[in-house]
Amino acid sequence: MKLKTGRLALKVALIYFFAAGMWILFSDPLLGFLVKNHDTLVELSAAKGLMFVAISAGLLFLLLRRKLRELADETEERQMIEARYRNLFESMNEGVAYCRMIYEAGQPVDFVYVTVNGQFTALTGLKDVVGKPISKVIPGLRTSDPEIMEVYGRVARTGQPEKFERFVNALSMWFTASVFCPEPGHFVAVFDVITERKRVETALRASEERFRAMFELASIGIAQADPQSGRWLSVNGKMCAITGYTEAEMLQLRIEDITHPADWQADNELFKKVVQGERPDYSMEKRYRRKDGTEVWVNVNMTVIRDAAGQPVRTMATIEDITTRKLVEEEVRRKTALFEALVHSSPDGILVVDNESRKVLQNQRMTDLWKIPPEISGNPDDKPQYEYARSQAKDPAEFDEKSRKLAAGNDPQARDEIELKDGTVLERQTSLVTGRDGKFYGRLWNFHDITARKAAAQALQSAQALYTSLVTQLPVGVFQKDEAGRYVLVNPAFCQIKGMPPEDFLGRTPVAVEQGRNVQPNVDSPAGKYAADGEDHHRQILRTGKTIQMEEEYLLANGRKQFVQVSNRRCLMRVAESSAPREC
Repeated sequence: MKLKTGRLALKVALIYFFAAGMWILFSDPLLGFLVKNHDTLVELSAAKGLMFVAISAGLLFLLLRRKLRELADETEERQMIEARYRNLFESMNEGVAYCRMIYEAGQPVDFVYVTVNGQFTALTGLKDVVGKPISKVIPGLRTSDPEIMEVYGRVARTGQPEKFERFVNALSMWFTASVFCPEPGHFVAVFDVITERKRVETALRASEERFRAMFELASIGIAQADPQSGRWLSVNGKMCAITGYTEAEMLQLRIEDITHPADWQADNELFKKVVQGERPDYSMEKRYRRKDGTEVWVNVNMTVIRDAAGQPVRTMATIEDITTRKLVEEEVRRKTALFEALVHSSPDGILVVDNESRKVLQNQRMTDLWKIPPEISGNPDDKPQYEYARSQAKDPAEFDEKSRKLAAGNDPQARDEIELKDGTVLERQTSLVTGRDGKFYGRLWNFHDITARKAAAQALQSAQALYTSLVTQLPVGVFQKDEAGRYVLVNPAFCQIKGMPPEDFLGRTPVAVEQGRNVQPNVDSPAGKYAADGEDHHRQILRTGKTIQMEEEYLLANGRKQFVQVSNRRCLMRVAESSAPREC
Protein backbone atom coordinates (compact mmCIF):
# COMPACT_ATOMS: atom_id res chain seq x y z
CA MET A 1 0.00 0.00 0.00
CA LYS A 2 2.84 2.42 0.92
CA LEU A 3 4.70 1.54 -2.34
CA LYS A 4 1.67 2.32 -4.50
CA THR A 5 1.11 5.64 -2.70
CA GLY A 6 4.77 6.67 -3.26
CA ARG A 7 4.63 5.90 -6.97
CA LEU A 8 1.45 7.90 -7.37
CA ALA A 9 3.00 10.89 -5.62
CA LEU A 10 6.10 10.68 -7.80
CA LYS A 11 3.97 10.54 -10.93
CA VAL A 12 1.96 13.59 -9.90
CA ALA A 13 5.18 15.50 -9.06
CA LEU A 14 6.73 14.69 -12.41
CA ILE A 15 3.59 15.79 -14.28
CA TYR A 16 3.49 19.01 -12.32
CA PHE A 17 7.23 19.59 -12.89
CA PHE A 18 6.85 19.07 -16.65
CA ALA A 19 3.73 21.23 -16.92
CA ALA A 20 5.24 24.01 -14.79
CA GLY A 21 8.51 23.90 -16.70
CA MET A 22 6.70 24.13 -20.04
CA TRP A 23 4.62 27.00 -18.73
CA ILE A 24 7.63 28.93 -17.52
CA LEU A 25 9.74 28.29 -20.62
CA PHE A 26 7.15 28.83 -23.36
CA SER A 27 4.46 31.13 -21.88
CA ASP A 28 6.50 34.35 -22.17
CA PRO A 29 7.70 33.77 -25.77
CA LEU A 30 4.15 32.83 -26.72
CA LEU A 31 2.77 36.05 -25.21
CA GLY A 32 5.52 38.10 -26.92
CA PHE A 33 4.62 36.55 -30.22
CA LEU A 34 0.91 37.16 -29.76
CA VAL A 35 0.98 40.58 -28.03
CA LYS A 36 3.02 43.44 -29.47
CA ASN A 37 1.97 46.14 -27.03
CA HIS A 38 4.47 46.41 -24.20
CA ASP A 39 2.04 47.59 -21.55
CA THR A 40 -0.46 44.93 -22.45
CA LEU A 41 2.32 42.35 -22.43
CA VAL A 42 3.33 43.41 -18.89
CA GLU A 43 -0.23 43.20 -17.69
CA LEU A 44 -0.68 39.79 -19.29
CA SER A 45 2.62 38.57 -17.83
CA ALA A 46 1.47 39.64 -14.37
CA ALA A 47 -1.88 37.97 -14.91
CA LYS A 48 -0.08 34.85 -16.17
CA GLY A 49 2.03 34.73 -13.03
CA LEU A 50 -1.02 35.17 -10.81
CA MET A 51 -2.81 32.44 -12.77
CA PHE A 52 0.16 30.13 -12.35
CA VAL A 53 0.17 30.77 -8.61
CA ALA A 54 -3.61 30.25 -8.41
CA ILE A 55 -3.48 27.05 -10.40
CA SER A 56 -0.54 25.79 -8.30
CA ALA A 57 -2.38 26.73 -5.09
CA GLY A 58 -5.54 25.02 -6.36
CA LEU A 59 -3.69 21.90 -7.28
CA LEU A 60 -1.89 21.92 -3.93
CA PHE A 61 -5.18 22.44 -2.14
CA LEU A 62 -6.80 19.55 -3.96
CA LEU A 63 -3.84 17.30 -3.29
CA LEU A 64 -3.68 18.25 0.39
CA ARG A 65 -7.41 17.85 0.84
CA ARG A 66 -7.32 14.43 -0.75
CA LYS A 67 -4.35 13.44 1.38
CA LEU A 68 -5.97 14.69 4.55
CA ARG A 69 -9.15 12.82 3.73
CA GLU A 70 -7.17 9.64 3.15
CA LEU A 71 -5.36 10.14 6.43
CA ALA A 72 -8.64 10.77 8.19
CA ASP A 73 -10.15 7.66 6.60
CA GLU A 74 -7.11 5.61 7.52
CA THR A 75 -7.20 6.92 11.07
CA GLU A 76 -10.87 6.18 11.39
CA GLU A 77 -10.42 2.74 9.91
CA ARG A 78 -7.50 2.07 12.19
CA GLN A 79 -9.53 3.23 15.18
CA MET A 80 -12.42 1.04 14.10
CA ILE A 81 -10.11 -1.91 13.72
CA GLU A 82 -8.49 -1.16 17.04
CA ALA A 83 -11.90 -0.81 18.67
CA ARG A 84 -13.03 -4.05 17.07
CA TYR A 85 -9.95 -5.86 18.24
CA ARG A 86 -10.18 -4.21 21.65
CA ASN A 87 -13.77 -5.38 21.98
CA LEU A 88 -12.72 -8.82 20.87
CA PHE A 89 -9.76 -8.62 23.23
CA GLU A 90 -11.96 -7.66 26.17
CA SER A 91 -14.87 -9.96 25.36
CA MET A 92 -12.77 -13.11 25.08
CA ASN A 93 -13.60 -15.88 27.54
CA GLU A 94 -9.91 -16.59 27.81
CA GLY A 95 -7.43 -14.40 29.56
CA VAL A 96 -4.95 -12.57 27.31
CA ALA A 97 -1.63 -11.05 28.34
CA TYR A 98 0.71 -9.09 25.99
CA CYS A 99 4.16 -9.12 27.56
CA ARG A 100 7.72 -7.98 26.89
CA MET A 101 10.41 -10.51 27.73
CA ILE A 102 13.56 -9.53 29.68
CA TYR A 103 16.72 -11.50 29.04
CA GLU A 104 20.04 -11.63 30.85
CA ALA A 105 22.94 -13.39 29.16
CA GLY A 106 20.45 -14.76 26.66
CA GLN A 107 18.34 -16.35 29.37
CA PRO A 108 14.75 -15.25 30.20
CA VAL A 109 14.71 -13.84 33.72
CA ASP A 110 11.56 -11.72 33.83
CA PHE A 111 8.78 -10.19 31.72
CA VAL A 112 6.66 -7.07 31.90
CA TYR A 113 2.92 -6.91 31.29
CA VAL A 114 2.26 -4.53 28.35
CA THR A 115 -1.50 -5.03 28.35
CA VAL A 116 -4.06 -7.55 29.59
CA ASN A 117 -7.78 -8.03 29.07
CA GLY A 118 -10.48 -8.03 31.71
CA GLN A 119 -10.74 -11.81 31.76
CA PHE A 120 -7.10 -11.95 32.85
CA THR A 121 -8.04 -10.40 36.19
CA ALA A 122 -11.24 -12.44 36.47
CA LEU A 123 -9.40 -15.72 35.98
CA THR A 124 -6.19 -15.08 37.93
CA GLY A 125 -7.36 -12.58 40.53
CA LEU A 126 -4.30 -10.41 39.70
CA LYS A 127 -5.03 -6.64 39.48
CA ASP A 128 -3.14 -3.58 38.16
CA VAL A 129 -0.43 -5.63 36.47
CA VAL A 130 0.14 -3.45 33.34
CA GLY A 131 3.68 -2.04 33.32
CA LYS A 132 4.78 -4.29 36.15
CA PRO A 133 7.26 -7.18 35.95
CA ILE A 134 6.09 -10.68 36.85
CA SER A 135 8.72 -10.80 39.60
CA LYS A 136 6.73 -8.11 41.38
CA VAL A 137 3.25 -9.41 40.51
CA ILE A 138 3.97 -13.06 41.44
CA PRO A 139 7.17 -13.23 43.48
CA GLY A 140 8.87 -16.60 43.28
CA LEU A 141 7.26 -17.70 39.99
CA ARG A 142 10.67 -18.27 38.40
CA THR A 143 11.65 -20.57 41.30
CA SER A 144 8.32 -22.43 41.75
CA ASP A 145 7.45 -22.75 38.05
CA PRO A 146 10.63 -22.40 35.96
CA GLU A 147 9.10 -24.29 33.02
CA ILE A 148 6.64 -21.45 32.34
CA MET A 149 9.43 -18.86 32.15
CA GLU A 150 11.32 -21.13 29.76
CA VAL A 151 8.30 -21.50 27.44
CA TYR A 152 7.62 -17.73 27.35
CA GLY A 153 11.30 -16.95 26.75
CA ARG A 154 11.57 -19.51 23.98
CA VAL A 155 8.48 -18.22 22.13
CA ALA A 156 9.59 -14.55 22.43
CA ARG A 157 13.06 -15.44 21.11
CA THR A 158 12.23 -17.93 18.32
CA GLY A 159 8.76 -16.77 17.29
CA GLN A 160 7.52 -20.38 17.31
CA PRO A 161 4.10 -20.72 19.02
CA GLU A 162 3.66 -23.28 21.77
CA LYS A 163 0.88 -24.73 23.87
CA PHE A 164 1.02 -26.14 27.36
CA GLU A 165 -1.22 -27.41 30.17
CA ARG A 166 0.21 -27.41 33.66
CA PHE A 167 -0.34 -26.67 37.32
CA VAL A 168 1.06 -23.30 38.39
CA ASN A 169 2.28 -23.77 41.93
CA ALA A 170 2.58 -20.03 42.62
CA LEU A 171 -1.18 -19.58 42.01
CA SER A 172 -2.34 -23.10 42.95
CA MET A 173 -4.23 -23.28 39.66
CA TRP A 174 -4.31 -25.42 36.56
CA PHE A 175 -3.81 -23.49 33.28
CA THR A 176 -4.04 -24.30 29.61
CA ALA A 177 -2.31 -21.71 27.38
CA SER A 178 -1.45 -20.92 23.77
CA VAL A 179 1.60 -18.65 23.41
CA PHE A 180 2.71 -16.81 20.23
CA CYS A 181 5.12 -14.03 19.32
CA PRO A 182 3.61 -10.81 17.83
CA GLU A 183 7.02 -9.09 17.58
CA PRO A 184 10.58 -9.97 18.58
CA GLY A 185 11.14 -10.04 22.32
CA HIS A 186 7.42 -10.10 23.03
CA PHE A 187 4.83 -12.80 23.53
CA VAL A 188 1.07 -13.08 23.90
CA ALA A 189 -0.38 -15.74 26.19
CA VAL A 190 -4.02 -16.75 25.65
CA PHE A 191 -4.99 -18.90 28.60
CA ASP A 192 -7.84 -20.42 30.58
CA VAL A 193 -8.03 -21.66 34.15
CA ILE A 194 -8.99 -25.35 34.13
CA THR A 195 -8.69 -26.13 37.83
CA GLU A 196 -12.36 -27.17 38.08
CA ARG A 197 -12.09 -29.26 34.95
CA LYS A 198 -9.03 -30.97 36.37
CA ARG A 199 -10.87 -31.59 39.63
CA VAL A 200 -13.75 -33.12 37.71
CA GLU A 201 -11.34 -35.18 35.61
CA THR A 202 -9.59 -36.41 38.74
CA ALA A 203 -12.92 -37.27 40.34
CA LEU A 204 -13.98 -38.96 37.12
CA ARG A 205 -10.80 -41.00 36.99
CA ALA A 206 -11.27 -41.99 40.62
CA SER A 207 -14.88 -42.90 39.89
CA GLU A 208 -13.80 -44.90 36.85
CA GLU A 209 -11.17 -46.68 38.93
CA ARG A 210 -13.75 -47.46 41.61
CA PHE A 211 -16.16 -48.67 38.95
CA ARG A 212 -13.44 -50.78 37.36
CA ALA A 213 -12.57 -52.30 40.74
CA MET A 214 -16.25 -52.94 41.45
CA PHE A 215 -16.69 -54.24 37.91
CA GLU A 216 -13.86 -56.73 38.23
CA LEU A 217 -14.35 -57.76 41.86
CA ALA A 218 -18.16 -57.80 42.01
CA SER A 219 -19.78 -60.98 43.28
CA ILE A 220 -22.36 -60.74 40.49
CA GLY A 221 -21.89 -60.59 36.75
CA ILE A 222 -21.69 -57.13 35.15
CA ALA A 223 -21.75 -56.68 31.38
CA GLN A 224 -22.19 -54.03 28.70
CA ALA A 225 -23.57 -54.71 25.24
CA ASP A 226 -24.18 -52.90 21.95
CA PRO A 227 -27.84 -51.75 21.94
CA GLN A 228 -28.24 -52.44 18.24
CA SER A 229 -26.45 -55.74 17.62
CA GLY A 230 -26.54 -57.15 21.15
CA ARG A 231 -22.81 -57.97 20.99
CA TRP A 232 -21.04 -57.98 24.33
CA LEU A 233 -18.75 -54.95 24.74
CA SER A 234 -17.34 -55.70 28.19
CA VAL A 235 -17.82 -58.43 30.80
CA ASN A 236 -16.35 -58.94 34.24
CA GLY A 237 -14.80 -62.05 35.71
CA LYS A 238 -17.97 -63.19 37.46
CA MET A 239 -19.88 -63.02 34.18
CA CYS A 240 -17.24 -65.27 32.62
CA ALA A 241 -17.53 -67.66 35.57
CA ILE A 242 -21.32 -67.81 35.15
CA THR A 243 -21.19 -68.55 31.42
CA GLY A 244 -18.00 -70.61 31.31
CA TYR A 245 -16.49 -68.46 28.52
CA THR A 246 -13.29 -66.42 28.66
CA GLU A 247 -13.52 -62.64 28.28
CA ALA A 248 -12.09 -62.81 24.76
CA GLU A 249 -14.67 -65.45 23.79
CA MET A 250 -17.54 -63.45 25.30
CA LEU A 251 -16.62 -60.33 23.30
CA GLN A 252 -17.14 -62.34 20.11
CA LEU A 253 -20.67 -63.39 21.13
CA ARG A 254 -24.08 -61.74 21.27
CA ILE A 255 -26.70 -61.87 24.00
CA GLU A 256 -28.77 -64.22 21.86
CA ASP A 257 -25.86 -66.66 21.51
CA ILE A 258 -25.89 -67.63 25.19
CA THR A 259 -29.60 -67.13 26.02
CA HIS A 260 -31.78 -70.24 26.23
CA PRO A 261 -34.00 -70.42 23.10
CA ALA A 262 -37.12 -70.74 25.22
CA ASP A 263 -36.34 -67.43 26.97
CA TRP A 264 -35.02 -65.43 24.01
CA GLN A 265 -38.27 -63.96 22.63
CA ALA A 266 -39.47 -62.52 25.94
CA ASP A 267 -35.98 -61.27 26.79
CA ASN A 268 -35.51 -59.62 23.37
CA GLU A 269 -38.88 -57.84 23.55
CA LEU A 270 -38.01 -56.28 26.90
CA PHE A 271 -34.51 -55.42 25.64
CA LYS A 272 -35.94 -53.53 22.64
CA LYS A 273 -38.43 -51.61 24.77
CA VAL A 274 -35.62 -50.33 26.99
CA VAL A 275 -33.42 -49.39 24.01
CA GLN A 276 -36.33 -47.59 22.31
CA GLY A 277 -37.09 -45.63 25.48
CA GLU A 278 -40.46 -47.25 26.15
CA ARG A 279 -39.31 -48.22 29.65
CA PRO A 280 -36.24 -47.22 31.73
CA ASP A 281 -35.08 -50.75 32.58
CA TYR A 282 -36.21 -54.33 33.00
CA SER A 283 -35.61 -57.31 35.26
CA MET A 284 -36.03 -60.91 34.20
CA GLU A 285 -35.20 -64.40 35.37
CA LYS A 286 -33.95 -66.49 32.47
CA ARG A 287 -31.51 -69.21 31.51
CA TYR A 288 -28.08 -69.03 29.89
CA ARG A 289 -26.44 -71.88 28.04
CA ARG A 290 -22.93 -72.28 29.36
CA LYS A 291 -19.97 -73.12 27.15
CA ASP A 292 -20.15 -76.76 28.30
CA GLY A 293 -23.83 -76.95 27.26
CA THR A 294 -25.31 -76.93 30.75
CA GLU A 295 -28.00 -74.46 31.80
CA VAL A 296 -27.66 -71.81 34.46
CA TRP A 297 -30.48 -69.68 35.87
CA VAL A 298 -29.75 -65.95 36.16
CA ASN A 299 -31.58 -62.81 37.26
CA VAL A 300 -30.85 -60.01 34.76
CA ASN A 301 -31.35 -56.30 35.53
CA MET A 302 -30.72 -54.16 32.44
CA THR A 303 -30.76 -50.46 31.59
CA VAL A 304 -29.32 -48.33 28.77
CA ILE A 305 -26.67 -45.60 28.73
CA ARG A 306 -27.49 -42.69 26.39
CA ASP A 307 -25.47 -39.80 24.96
CA ALA A 308 -26.28 -36.08 25.32
CA ALA A 309 -28.72 -36.36 22.40
CA GLY A 310 -30.57 -39.19 24.08
CA GLN A 311 -29.33 -41.86 21.68
CA PRO A 312 -28.50 -45.29 23.17
CA VAL A 313 -24.75 -45.85 23.39
CA ARG A 314 -24.55 -49.13 25.28
CA THR A 315 -26.54 -51.27 27.65
CA MET A 316 -25.54 -52.01 31.23
CA ALA A 317 -26.69 -55.17 32.99
CA THR A 318 -26.11 -56.99 36.26
CA ILE A 319 -26.40 -60.78 36.15
CA GLU A 320 -26.91 -62.83 39.32
CA ASP A 321 -26.54 -66.61 39.32
CA ILE A 322 -29.75 -67.93 40.91
CA THR A 323 -29.38 -71.59 39.96
CA THR A 324 -29.13 -72.70 43.60
CA ARG A 325 -32.14 -70.59 44.53
CA LYS A 326 -34.11 -72.09 41.65
CA LEU A 327 -33.23 -75.60 42.79
CA VAL A 328 -34.29 -74.72 46.34
CA GLU A 329 -37.51 -73.16 45.05
CA GLU A 330 -38.25 -76.29 43.02
CA GLU A 331 -37.61 -78.44 46.08
CA VAL A 332 -39.86 -76.16 48.14
CA ARG A 333 -42.57 -76.38 45.49
CA ARG A 334 -42.26 -80.17 45.45
CA LYS A 335 -42.44 -80.42 49.22
CA THR A 336 -45.24 -77.87 49.35
CA ALA A 337 -47.23 -79.82 46.76
CA LEU A 338 -46.61 -83.03 48.72
CA PHE A 339 -47.56 -81.32 51.98
CA GLU A 340 -50.72 -79.85 50.49
CA ALA A 341 -51.64 -83.22 49.01
CA LEU A 342 -51.21 -84.81 52.43
CA VAL A 343 -53.16 -82.02 54.10
CA HIS A 344 -56.06 -82.12 51.66
CA SER A 345 -56.22 -85.92 51.68
CA SER A 346 -56.02 -86.13 55.47
CA PRO A 347 -59.08 -87.51 57.31
CA ASP A 348 -58.50 -84.79 59.91
CA GLY A 349 -59.41 -81.14 59.67
CA ILE A 350 -56.24 -79.03 59.45
CA LEU A 351 -55.88 -75.28 59.93
CA VAL A 352 -52.63 -73.25 59.90
CA VAL A 353 -52.69 -69.60 61.01
CA ASP A 354 -49.86 -67.07 61.22
CA ASN A 355 -48.97 -64.94 64.22
CA GLU A 356 -51.54 -62.33 63.16
CA SER A 357 -54.45 -64.80 63.00
CA ARG A 358 -54.48 -64.95 59.21
CA LYS A 359 -55.20 -68.29 57.59
CA VAL A 360 -52.21 -69.79 55.85
CA LEU A 361 -53.75 -73.14 54.97
CA GLN A 362 -57.08 -74.88 55.57
CA ASN A 363 -58.23 -78.16 54.07
CA GLN A 364 -61.74 -79.11 53.00
CA ARG A 365 -62.05 -81.63 55.81
CA MET A 366 -61.80 -78.73 58.29
CA THR A 367 -64.72 -77.03 56.59
CA ASP A 368 -66.76 -80.23 56.50
CA LEU A 369 -66.15 -81.16 60.15
CA TRP A 370 -67.32 -77.80 61.43
CA LYS A 371 -69.87 -77.24 58.63
CA ILE A 372 -68.35 -73.79 58.02
CA PRO A 373 -70.26 -71.56 55.55
CA PRO A 374 -68.29 -70.61 52.38
CA GLU A 375 -68.22 -66.88 53.19
CA ILE A 376 -66.49 -67.65 56.49
CA SER A 377 -64.29 -70.47 55.22
CA GLY A 378 -63.04 -68.30 52.35
CA ASN A 379 -62.23 -65.32 54.59
CA PRO A 380 -58.44 -65.14 55.20
CA ASP A 381 -59.07 -63.71 58.67
CA ASP A 382 -59.43 -66.52 61.21
CA LYS A 383 -61.33 -64.45 63.80
CA PRO A 384 -64.80 -64.84 62.18
CA GLN A 385 -64.19 -68.58 61.83
CA TYR A 386 -63.21 -68.87 65.49
CA GLU A 387 -66.44 -67.13 66.51
CA TYR A 388 -68.43 -69.47 64.29
CA ALA A 389 -66.67 -72.54 65.77
CA ARG A 390 -67.37 -71.21 69.25
CA SER A 391 -71.04 -70.95 68.43
CA GLN A 392 -71.08 -74.63 67.36
CA ALA A 393 -69.53 -75.85 70.61
CA LYS A 394 -71.85 -77.45 73.20
CA ASP A 395 -70.23 -75.28 75.90
CA PRO A 396 -68.82 -72.03 74.35
CA ALA A 397 -67.26 -70.89 77.63
CA GLU A 398 -65.43 -74.19 78.02
CA PHE A 399 -64.36 -73.94 74.35
CA ASP A 400 -62.81 -70.51 75.04
CA GLU A 401 -61.02 -71.71 78.16
CA LYS A 402 -59.57 -74.80 76.47
CA SER A 403 -58.51 -72.76 73.42
CA ARG A 404 -56.64 -70.26 75.59
CA LYS A 405 -54.82 -73.03 77.47
CA LEU A 406 -53.76 -74.76 74.26
CA ALA A 407 -52.62 -71.53 72.60
CA ALA A 408 -50.63 -70.50 75.67
CA GLY A 409 -48.64 -73.74 75.88
CA ASN A 410 -45.73 -74.98 73.79
CA ASP A 411 -46.39 -78.71 74.27
CA PRO A 412 -46.25 -80.29 70.77
CA GLN A 413 -48.67 -83.00 72.01
CA ALA A 414 -51.15 -80.59 73.61
CA ARG A 415 -54.67 -81.80 72.92
CA ASP A 416 -58.22 -81.71 74.23
CA GLU A 417 -61.72 -82.80 73.23
CA ILE A 418 -64.58 -80.64 72.00
CA GLU A 419 -68.20 -81.70 71.92
CA LEU A 420 -70.43 -79.94 69.44
CA LYS A 421 -74.10 -79.20 69.70
CA ASP A 422 -74.95 -81.91 67.17
CA GLY A 423 -73.20 -84.58 69.29
CA THR A 424 -69.98 -84.69 67.25
CA VAL A 425 -66.88 -85.11 69.39
CA LEU A 426 -63.60 -83.71 68.02
CA GLU A 427 -60.12 -84.33 69.35
CA ARG A 428 -58.14 -81.09 68.95
CA GLN A 429 -54.35 -80.94 68.85
CA THR A 430 -52.13 -77.89 68.30
CA SER A 431 -48.43 -77.19 67.80
CA LEU A 432 -46.20 -74.25 66.95
CA VAL A 433 -44.89 -73.76 63.41
CA THR A 434 -41.24 -72.71 63.73
CA GLY A 435 -38.22 -72.62 61.44
CA ARG A 436 -34.92 -74.33 62.06
CA ASP A 437 -33.67 -71.09 63.55
CA GLY A 438 -36.52 -71.09 66.04
CA LYS A 439 -38.39 -68.25 64.36
CA PHE A 440 -42.13 -68.41 65.01
CA TYR A 441 -44.32 -68.50 61.89
CA GLY A 442 -47.71 -69.50 63.24
CA ARG A 443 -49.71 -72.34 64.75
CA LEU A 444 -51.13 -75.60 63.38
CA TRP A 445 -54.52 -76.91 64.58
CA ASN A 446 -55.57 -80.51 63.93
CA PHE A 447 -59.15 -81.75 64.45
CA HIS A 448 -59.94 -85.49 64.47
CA ASP A 449 -63.50 -86.83 64.60
CA ILE A 450 -63.60 -89.30 67.50
CA THR A 451 -67.37 -89.56 67.72
CA ALA A 452 -67.35 -93.20 66.60
CA ARG A 453 -64.37 -94.01 68.79
CA LYS A 454 -66.08 -92.50 71.82
CA ALA A 455 -69.20 -94.53 71.07
CA ALA A 456 -67.13 -97.69 70.65
CA ALA A 457 -65.30 -97.01 73.91
CA GLN A 458 -68.57 -96.57 75.70
CA ALA A 459 -69.88 -99.79 74.16
CA LEU A 460 -66.69 -101.58 75.17
CA GLN A 461 -67.02 -100.30 78.71
CA SER A 462 -70.57 -101.61 78.83
CA ALA A 463 -69.46 -104.96 77.39
CA GLN A 464 -66.65 -105.22 79.94
CA ALA A 465 -69.09 -104.51 82.74
CA LEU A 466 -71.40 -107.21 81.38
CA TYR A 467 -68.47 -109.60 80.98
CA THR A 468 -67.33 -109.04 84.56
CA SER A 469 -70.86 -109.60 85.79
CA LEU A 470 -71.18 -112.86 83.85
CA VAL A 471 -67.77 -114.16 84.97
CA THR A 472 -68.62 -113.36 88.58
CA GLN A 473 -71.86 -115.36 88.38
CA LEU A 474 -70.46 -118.45 86.62
CA PRO A 475 -70.60 -121.64 88.74
CA VAL A 476 -67.17 -122.70 87.47
CA GLY A 477 -63.87 -121.18 88.50
CA VAL A 478 -62.48 -118.61 86.08
CA PHE A 479 -59.22 -116.68 86.22
CA GLN A 480 -57.16 -114.47 83.85
CA LYS A 481 -53.46 -113.68 83.77
CA ASP A 482 -51.45 -110.90 82.14
CA GLU A 483 -48.47 -111.44 79.86
CA ALA A 484 -46.16 -111.89 82.86
CA GLY A 485 -48.31 -114.66 84.30
CA ARG A 486 -49.81 -112.60 87.13
CA TYR A 487 -53.47 -113.01 88.09
CA VAL A 488 -55.56 -110.07 87.01
CA LEU A 489 -59.04 -111.57 87.52
CA VAL A 490 -60.46 -114.43 89.64
CA ASN A 491 -64.16 -115.16 90.13
CA PRO A 492 -65.78 -116.35 93.40
CA ALA A 493 -66.07 -119.95 92.16
CA PHE A 494 -62.30 -120.08 91.55
CA CYS A 495 -61.60 -118.64 95.01
CA GLN A 496 -63.96 -121.25 96.52
CA ILE A 497 -62.15 -124.05 94.73
CA LYS A 498 -58.76 -122.76 95.86
CA GLY A 499 -60.01 -121.89 99.30
CA MET A 500 -58.40 -118.42 99.18
CA PRO A 501 -59.75 -114.86 98.98
CA PRO A 502 -59.26 -112.84 95.70
CA GLU A 503 -56.60 -110.55 97.18
CA ASP A 504 -54.28 -113.54 97.68
CA PHE A 505 -54.29 -114.04 93.87
CA LEU A 506 -54.42 -110.65 92.21
CA GLY A 507 -51.06 -109.37 91.06
CA ARG A 508 -49.21 -112.56 91.95
CA THR A 509 -47.94 -115.56 89.96
CA PRO A 510 -49.06 -119.15 90.79
CA VAL A 511 -45.71 -119.90 92.43
CA ALA A 512 -46.06 -116.87 94.68
CA VAL A 513 -49.59 -117.90 95.55
CA GLU A 514 -48.57 -121.49 96.41
CA GLN A 515 -45.97 -120.28 98.86
CA GLY A 516 -48.67 -118.90 101.16
CA ARG A 517 -51.77 -121.02 100.46
CA ASN A 518 -53.54 -123.14 103.13
CA VAL A 519 -54.45 -125.94 100.74
CA GLN A 520 -51.39 -128.13 100.12
CA PRO A 521 -50.84 -130.33 97.05
CA ASN A 522 -51.09 -134.10 97.44
CA VAL A 523 -48.21 -135.42 99.49
CA ASP A 524 -47.51 -137.88 96.72
CA SER A 525 -46.68 -134.92 94.36
CA PRO A 526 -43.67 -132.61 94.60
CA ALA A 527 -44.34 -129.33 96.42
CA GLY A 528 -45.38 -126.56 94.11
CA LYS A 529 -45.48 -128.92 91.10
CA TYR A 530 -48.83 -127.59 89.89
CA ALA A 531 -47.77 -124.01 90.33
CA ALA A 532 -44.57 -124.50 88.38
CA ASP A 533 -46.44 -126.46 85.69
CA GLY A 534 -48.98 -123.66 85.51
CA GLU A 535 -46.30 -121.11 84.69
CA ASP A 536 -44.81 -123.41 82.05
CA HIS A 537 -48.25 -123.90 80.56
CA HIS A 538 -48.76 -120.12 80.54
CA ARG A 539 -45.60 -119.58 78.52
CA GLN A 540 -46.45 -122.45 76.17
CA ILE A 541 -49.91 -121.05 75.47
CA LEU A 542 -48.44 -117.62 74.73
CA ARG A 543 -45.96 -119.21 72.35
CA THR A 544 -48.22 -121.71 70.53
CA GLY A 545 -51.72 -120.36 71.09
CA LYS A 546 -53.01 -123.91 71.77
CA THR A 547 -55.41 -124.98 74.57
CA ILE A 548 -54.07 -127.25 77.33
CA GLN A 549 -56.33 -129.66 79.30
CA MET A 550 -55.23 -131.24 82.66
CA GLU A 551 -56.38 -132.52 86.03
CA GLU A 552 -54.97 -131.53 89.41
CA GLU A 553 -55.47 -133.35 92.76
CA TYR A 554 -55.52 -131.34 96.01
CA LEU A 555 -55.76 -132.45 99.72
CA LEU A 556 -58.11 -130.16 101.56
CA ALA A 557 -57.62 -129.05 105.16
CA ASN A 558 -60.30 -131.53 106.36
CA GLY A 559 -58.41 -134.41 104.82
CA ARG A 560 -60.62 -134.80 101.79
CA LYS A 561 -59.19 -135.06 98.29
CA GLN A 562 -60.17 -132.52 95.66
CA PHE A 563 -59.83 -133.24 91.93
CA VAL A 564 -59.73 -130.19 89.62
CA GLN A 565 -60.03 -130.23 85.81
CA VAL A 566 -58.17 -127.26 84.24
CA SER A 567 -58.55 -125.84 80.71
CA ASN A 568 -55.97 -123.21 79.72
CA ARG A 569 -56.68 -121.05 76.62
CA ARG A 570 -54.83 -118.42 74.56
CA CYS A 571 -57.09 -115.69 75.75
CA LEU A 572 -55.38 -116.15 79.10
CA MET A 573 -58.66 -117.23 80.68
CA ARG A 574 -58.36 -120.40 82.75
CA VAL A 575 -61.43 -122.39 83.69
CA ALA A 576 -61.27 -124.81 86.65
CA GLU A 577 -64.06 -127.20 87.47
CA SER A 578 -64.34 -129.24 90.65
CA SER A 579 -64.86 -132.96 89.83
CA ALA A 580 -66.41 -135.62 92.03
CA PRO A 581 -64.01 -137.47 94.40
CA ARG A 582 -62.54 -140.56 92.85
CA GLU A 583 -62.62 -143.96 94.51
CA CYS A 584 -59.35 -144.88 96.10
